[in-house]
Amino acid sequence: MAVSPGRAQYLHIKRQYPDAILFYQSGDFYELYDEDAEIGARELEIALTSRTYGDGRVPMAGVPIHAADSYVARLVARGYRVAICQQTSPSPGKTSSSSGVMAAKNGSGSVPTSELIRTDNQIPLNALYRPLQAF
Repeated sequence: MAVSPGRAQYLHIKRQYPDAILFYQSGDFYELYDEDAEIGARELEIALTSRTYGDGRVPMAGVPIHAADSYVARLVARGYRVAICQQTSPSPGKTSSSSGVMAAKNGSGSVPTSELIRTDNQIPLNALYRPLQAF
């Protein structure tokens, strides 16, 4: 099956963070694929769809970037580890943009959200945003 540059990048990053739900930025959305999409759809009560890659289709779910903080917070509060990444492979007709991967882990990891820095939240205040390895 032919793999697009974006899909290849996603799979490369997912192999680096296999225990995390990978939020992969594409345009104005963070997209989740494969098993991450199934978990995200179930836990976040969002639609599960699919996307064609090569000769096959893969499960996909997504959330708008402007609402991602609350979705990440919900997953982290339920004990999931979350990695967040921007696509750096160029889309057709577009130039590439470079970005790193961020991770969130319940209790001791990083959380890229202002929502978690609230006194009524159960996640410790030391759960802050820190960069990990970029692709």
